[in-house]
Amino acid sequence: MKSNKHINLFLGTVLFLLLSITNVFAYELTWPDSPAGTSIRDGANITTLAKYIYEWGISIGVLCAFIALIIAGVKYMTSTGNTSKITEAKQDIKDAFIGLALLLSSWLILNTINPALTDLKIPTIEGNKDPFKNSFKPQELPKGKCVKVIFWDNTNFKGNEKTIEEKDFKEKPAPFKVKTWVPGVGGKLIEVATDINPRSFIAYRELAKNGDQKLIDDKLCENYQQQNAKYCENGFIRDDTCTVELYAPSPFWDILNSDCGDKLLSMNGSCKDVTKMLANPTEDLECYKIMQADESY
Repeated sequence: MKSNKHINLFLGTVLFLLLSITNVFAYELTWPDSPAGTSIRDGANITTLAKYIYEWGISIGVLCAFIALIIAGVKYMTSTGNTSKITEAKQDIKDAFIGLALLLSSWLILNTINPALTDLKIPTIEGNKDPFKNSFKPQELPKGKCVKVIFWDNTNFKGNEKTIEEKDFKEKPAPFKVKTWVPGVGGKLIEVATDINPRSFIAYRELAKNGDQKLIDDKLCENYQQQNAKYCENGFIRDDTCTVELYAPSPFWDILNSDCGDKLLSMNGSCKDVTKMLANPTEDLECYKIMQADESY
């Protein structure tokens, strides 16, 4: 049992030293690359540091397990005739293999729970820039009301699109998938399902048609188009007072929530890359909810 205590003490010491590493030390000292090649020499952020510690931890853990196997093997070979030592050596070998299996399967376990856990990134929060920061006061901007939201199945407002009109704004989350009947061959009606897994969207209101608000809208449209032409086109302009919520599919065991599961995203106005806003970038989006500025439900 003494060998187990020595191994545990050694592993505990190594873990303590690894957890004691901070960004300050990383900047002041030249740390070696991890066995997987991760470097913290050039101003590492927190995700790089976590990856660096994880890779060193796994590598040192595997080395310790290998050393434990060697020690247990030597103990087993030199304990001929001593039943208690043979039993202890077998247990040490078993423990070393279990520890090694857990270390090597840790990535698989994390990746199964959520792939984002094995690909650490600092999320980039997309904000809508105010093009009139030095020109207009907020109370001077037109008070519109969003009348539609367009979703695209690719980022940057590209790919197939689906338009949700104001008449389809619901008080509860609604599925993107809609079944409709259209005329087929020979005039016979056939059922067609339209669906989309949105990766970008823009909420729109109508451009003001007269007065001072029209002058402001014209200038606002000019500035928006410098960012992206989609923000102002065909008599409509991006409406940052409109809130768009996106929902995951309902879990298979949840028969009460219909098609809609947990809310994954809530943003105003637009989003050119929904995947950057999600914890799991590959998550499917099944439902939407659109709230105009005067709504509070």
